[in-house]
Amino acid sequence: MADVRDEAAQAQGLLSDEGKPMRRPSSFTGKEHVTKEQAEQHERDIENARAAMSEDGKKQQAGTLALTSSAPAGGVGFNVVASICAYAFCSISMVLANKAIATRKIEGAGDLSLSLVCIQNVVAVILCESFKAAKQITYADFDWDIARQWLPVNLYFTGMLVSSFVTFKYLSVPMVTISKNLTNIIIVFADWKYNNTPVTYGVMAAFAFMVLGAFFAGYSDIHFSSTGYFWMGVNCFTTAGYVLSMRRMTQSIKLSKFGMVFYNNLISTPIMLTLALFKGEFGVLYEAGMDLWTPAFTFINVYAGSVGFLLNLASLWCVGSTSATTYAVVGSFNKVPTAIVGWFLFQSPISPETVTYMTIAMIGSFIYSAAKLKKF
Repeated sequence: MADVRDEAAQAQGLLSDEGKPMRRPSSFTGKEHVTKEQAEQHERDIENARAAMSEDGKKQQAGTLALTSSAPAGGVGFNVVASICAYAFCSISMVLANKAIATRKIEGAGDLSLSLVCIQNVVAVILCESFKAAKQITYADFDWDIARQWLPVNLYFTGMLVSSFVTFKYLSVPMVTISKNLTNIIIVFADWKYNNTPVTYGVMAAFAFMVLGAFFAGYSDIHFSSTGYFWMGVNCFTTAGYVLSMRRMTQSIKLSKFGMVFYNNLISTPIMLTLALFKGEFGVLYEAGMDLWTPAFTFINVYAGSVGFLLNLASLWCVGSTSATTYAVVGSFNKVPTAIVGWFLFQSPISPETVTYMTIAMIGSFIYSAAKLKKF
């Protein structure tokens, strides 16, 4: 809105409608006689108008800054901190919950990986539909054509979930945490090989830390498990396959973030259900009865299915309240408390050498995040 001084200047003919000083009128070009005093007075009027505009501009800028700083900083600060804490909590607790479920041992129960993950998927689908019905999230209704096109991506997703769950049965939380970093190497290599994406020196240095740290940490692992590291390798490849295929598929299929959560969990449920039936897992679940389905175990299994969905909400909240850079940094630093809390809760014996190598691998993940953000 035009300032009062601008309107006064325009009324005097000193400023144009756009608020710019007007050229000297023709009466001052010598075509009509004017006195020297009149000409000097006209020049002074123009200078006064310019000074008024400059002063008002400074006041408006100061007012804008004052308005920004006088906003309820406590409220903004709380929103930022709360979103970061929610994202970190969901990310960490999801790992710990699955570790607790995977290591739950019942006499004669055997391996129930497929059926337990299947139950978590059903919980996630129910949450998606419930939040959609409450108009808290939006995504398109189920479409058979989209489901058919998304199936190849979902096969990677299913493999990623199952292999991650099985890995926790054999490896400690710290070892799983640092080993998952190797997935980034597969993704970057595939991008370089097939998409000609350049790899910076910073990324290569990060990979050197990751590989050396993970290799020697595994080598010095007190409870080395070849089965566990095999499934960890499967998890790295299926996770990389999921990320890469999802990138490619979303170029032709328009799915929101929660649309992907819905289709991933919905499509993978009958796949795992069929495999679990062939393995006889549901019969074992029934026979185990209350020996397995204690209130605590039931709660943690439902929570594990819920937290994957809640993690997506927390991710969107964190990015919206902070920035993509902060989100990436928080994601990298989450690995530290995850490893420490996992080691403490599950009492995983770790040698000092293993701790040193884990630290090296963690440093590699920090360097990788910084290299991707700063492009060095």
